[in-house]
Amino acid sequence: MKLTFKKLIMNNTERVQLINQFRILALLDDSQRKDYEMQAEILERGYIGLYHKIFDVLSEEVPESTVRETYDILTMFRVLENAVALLPAEERSQFTFEFQGFDGNNDPHYSIAEFLIEKLGLYRELHGQDINSHHSYSIEIYRRMLAEFNAQQKEQITRVLPLESLKAIQAAALEE
Repeated sequence: MKLTFKKLIMNNTERVQLINQFRILALLDDSQRKDYEMQAEILERGYIGLYHKIFDVLSEEVPESTVRETYDILTMFRVLENAVALLPAEERSQFTFEFQGFDGNNDPHYSIAEFLIEKLGLYRELHGQDINSHHSYSIEIYRRMLAEFNAQQKEQITRVLPLESLKAIQAAALEE
C-alpha cells in the first residue's frame, strides 16, 4: 500500500536539510548517484508535484489498533496451540488451530505480522512459515475467533483453556 500525497508542503529549512542529505548520499553511493541528484534537484526547484518521486518509499501509516489486533491474533494462536497440546490425544485430534496467515495483497495485518515474526523475532513458532493466506476472509475468521477467545478467557480462572472453550472458539471460526 503506497502513500498518496494530496499536498506535501515543506518549509525551506526542511528542504535544505533534505537537499544536503541527498547531495551527501550522491557522493557516497555511485550506484544511486543519479537518483539522489534528481531528488535534490526536485527539492531545490520546489517541484511539489514531483515530491512523490522522493517519498514513494513511504507506506501508509498503520493505526495502533491494527498493530494491537495483529499481536492479539498471533498470541491467541499461540495460546490455542499450547492448550490443544495439553489435551489427551483423542481430544487433540478434534482441533486444528493453525495460523494460516493474512492476505498479503490487501490486509495491513500481513506486513505487521511479517515484521513481528521475521524482523523482531517474536512468535518464533511462525518464523520461516509462509504467512500469506492469499485470501481476504482470513481476518474476519480471526476476528470472530478472537472475540470468542476473549470471552472465554474472561470466564477462566486458570490460563489454560478447557475443552469447552476450545470448542466454542473453533465454532466461531467456522461461522459464516
